[in-house]
Amino acid sequence: MGWRRKNMLGIGVAVLMALLPATGTALSPGGGALHRACAGGTADEVLAALRAGGDVQARDDSGRTPLMIAALSSVDPTVVSTLLEWGADAALALPDGRTALMMAAARNFNADIAAALIDGGSDPNGRDTSGATPLMYAAAYNGDSRVLEVLLDGGADPGAHDASGNSALLYAARNPVGDGARLLLALGEGRGKNKAGETPLMLAARGNPNPEVVALFMEEDKDGWAAAFALALQHNPSLDVAALFLEKGLPVNGSLPQAGGPLMVAARFNPNPDVISLLV
Repeated sequence: MGWRRKNMLGIGVAVLMALLPATGTALSPGGGALHRACAGGTADEVLAALRAGGDVQARDDSGRTPLMIAALSSVDPTVVSTLLEWGADAALALPDGRTALMMAAARNFNADIAAALIDGGSDPNGRDTSGATPLMYAAAYNGDSRVLEVLLDGGADPGAHDASGNSALLYAARNPVGDGARLLLALGEGRGKNKAGETPLMLAARGNPNPEVVALFMEEDKDGWAAAFALALQHNPSLDVAALFLEKGLPVNGSLPQAGGPLMVAARFNPNPDVISLLV
């Protein structure tokens, strides 16, 4: 049984939730009956709230519209299509530029929700204030690659970069569920470095707890193993990731680029004492 299968309902989801942008699915003050219906109600309940005078463009105290609430938490695409039929503006965004589609891409594992938003006119290449697109949100945070497939089928550009030079593939390098990374790697776009000089392998080694994802990028970047090993020992508490580099032949007593010996690096920086023990 692979890492993903064992951890999809455990560590993988826990890590994803810790990484998510701060837009919770819990209702905020200021939302009315329509917001409440969109948080988990049926399409009939949403329709009833609309017919009772619910404002389809109203915002709660967090700035979220009913469509955003549905994008975050509904499992029924007809809730989304009902809101759109009643005039919900899919282009409305929070002050940081996040739209309903970005929220669905990040947090909703039901790909039909993203599909309904795109069918209703949501821009699959829209950008937040950092330049991130819905595909980047899905690549970084979503555990279901079908959401990425829907975005790509809807016209999302896998070669786009945010203001820091990160592509969707660079975002996927941090996601502990590797299906999105596999999908994007197969497309062959976005494999370069960001503006900070970081490669997908470097980002995976630095913070991804899943050795299977790190191994994916190791196969793509065999010249970058030493630098990635140094980053893993400095920043990544995953014992499995450290063990992966050793299994691949990285020397315990070698010298790492701009870092020193592996044991010294781990002892100085890594928060997991088991990583240090692995090197002794």
